[in-house]
Amino acid sequence: MQTFLSGIRRVTAAVSPVRPADVQGNVESMIAFATGEASGSDLVVFPELCTTGATCGDLFLQKRLLDETDAWIAEFLDATRDLRPVFVFGAPFRSGGRLYDVAYVAHAGRVLGIVPRRSLPGRLQRWFLPAASETTRVAAQGVEVPFGPDLVFADEADPEFSFAVAFDPDAWDAPDAPLLCLPAAVPSFADASASPADESLALSRRARCACVLANAGSGESTTSAVYAGDTAIAFDGEDIARGPRHAATGASVSAHLDLGALEYRRRRCGFARTAAPGATMVPFRIGPLDVSDLEEGARVDPHPFLPDDPARRDALCAEIFDIQSNALATRLRNTGLANVVLGLSGGLDSTLALLVCHRAFQICGLPSSGIHLVTMPGFGTGSRTRTNANALAEGLGLALEDIPIVDACADHLAAIGHDGTTPDATYENAQARERTQILLDRANMVGGLVVGTGDLSELALGWCTFGGDQLSQYAVNAGIPKTLVRAVVAWYAEQAEDESVADALRAVVETPISPELLPAADDGGFAQKTEDLVGPYELHDFFLYHFLRNGAEPDKMRVLARCAFAGTYSPETVDRWLAVFLKRFFSQQFKRIASCEGPVVLAAAGLDPRDGWSMPGDVRASAWVD
Repeated sequence: MQTFLSGIRRVTAAVSPVRPADVQGNVESMIAFATGEASGSDLVVFPELCTTGATCGDLFLQKRLLDETDAWIAEFLDATRDLRPVFVFGAPFRSGGRLYDVAYVAHAGRVLGIVPRRSLPGRLQRWFLPAASETTRVAAQGVEVPFGPDLVFADEADPEFSFAVAFDPDAWDAPDAPLLCLPAAVPSFADASASPADESLALSRRARCACVLANAGSGESTTSAVYAGDTAIAFDGEDIARGPRHAATGASVSAHLDLGALEYRRRRCGFARTAAPGATMVPFRIGPLDVSDLEEGARVDPHPFLPDDPARRDALCAEIFDIQSNALATRLRNTGLANVVLGLSGGLDSTLALLVCHRAFQICGLPSSGIHLVTMPGFGTGSRTRTNANALAEGLGLALEDIPIVDACADHLAAIGHDGTTPDATYENAQARERTQILLDRANMVGGLVVGTGDLSELALGWCTFGGDQLSQYAVNAGIPKTLVRAVVAWYAEQAEDESVADALRAVVETPISPELLPAADDGGFAQKTEDLVGPYELHDFFLYHFLRNGAEPDKMRVLARCAFAGTYSPETVDRWLAVFLKRFFSQQFKRIASCEGPVVLAAAGLDPRDGWSMPGDVRASAWVD
């Protein structure tokens, strides 16, 4: 396995205590932080004007303050000469008789470049001048360095690690870079429409980038305004980390960001990889993150489709259910149909599909008698799932038709020369195709629509029978991974007003996932458990997220999964199921090409061949699988 991971970087936003015009004390605080908890980061961002304090007023014009600043920046560079991070910090800067509000970008004891403010808020125009857009070279700390607002800094050893500097967390003129450093000095107001952290989050969504915000705070003068010391890290519209506001001793937040994933997302939507034409590239060299550093220090979310926060999870489940229900309701209205046919097995997928049908009929004002439920017990159908199906149908006040398929499948197997007992693919698939035939024929009889139940995880793995459960006339779950299917059903159980429905749904959630195509075990339990056969769905959903959403290569998926599931699955288990995922994802594309229509629910994580993943059905997968 590779030793280094490109594109994954640890970033830190830090607000150390300051006193206005106490340059020595301010820089010593920065040095203490830089050489302590931030020393293992790749990038550390301090606030705007943090060397002097942002509230010095007319002292900014004093030669004494400016000389002190230059001297102590030299001390900072010397103290951080042997450290790994690139540092971004704010200071006043003299050049050509003009005074600028700038951000120094420094690494390994030298200044890489200086980024001046392009535009100035009213409070700063008294002391500083705005910078021209052109990039020039200026003398700083005894050397000539690039100077301009459109500098983009890139690691020569890992080009995915590139960043620019913008001072306003709501900047509209920021350079086009995948990572934006936001040293800021924005006062805090109780009636502000958004905090600096909120604005940086919005900027990351608008510009499809990551943002690292450090706003002036502890120790700034409160003569006429208060600075909250916001620290925040955002990633493509996702709130990764926020530090406390108004912290008396300063604050910091750190996170590992997958900038390779961000580059992939920007490529998919047409953003430039780094800078727009005319930007000046400034090289430096740190090198990729070592795998051992990631495994020891990073928290990788094992369930990236599911928010950790219960309120956000509930909101996501509600939105998913609304999208599914309204999609089916629109399909019924547009086709003029008032009947649907659904095979109800008592498992997760068919349960969610039933709840969606029930809600869609409410939206359309259609009688629930138009929901035709069919259960089709076969060779392996057990009592547990049949009980679930009966309880759910009864709780919703719906009729459930029982059409056994054992005799029909036995006749069919005999007709094609199968012995009827060998539990091979033919034995299993005959049952799936018989069920699909029944559903399609029943839909013809009632003038209705067959609602498919298969989910996104099953599509990714090809865990469906071609010409069987792979077929329907509208697949409401096709855009939702299995881990989310379970979450939505559990969420609905908590919302259900009828306790019998809630109990039935909880029973479904607790039932092992099984295709039930082989006769039951001697103890009456499941002879097949899907996750024993194809692998844990939480692992496959993790791989699916990073493959589709982030364009992760196999080695990166392996390392990330080992970190995310440390203590849950052994490295050997992760490797085994990753190989299964890759082989099945590529080899089963032919099923997805022939898949049915259904709503795409998650951004950049759909496999619909019309508006999602596009790939030949006969592509060679060796470059990934090997």
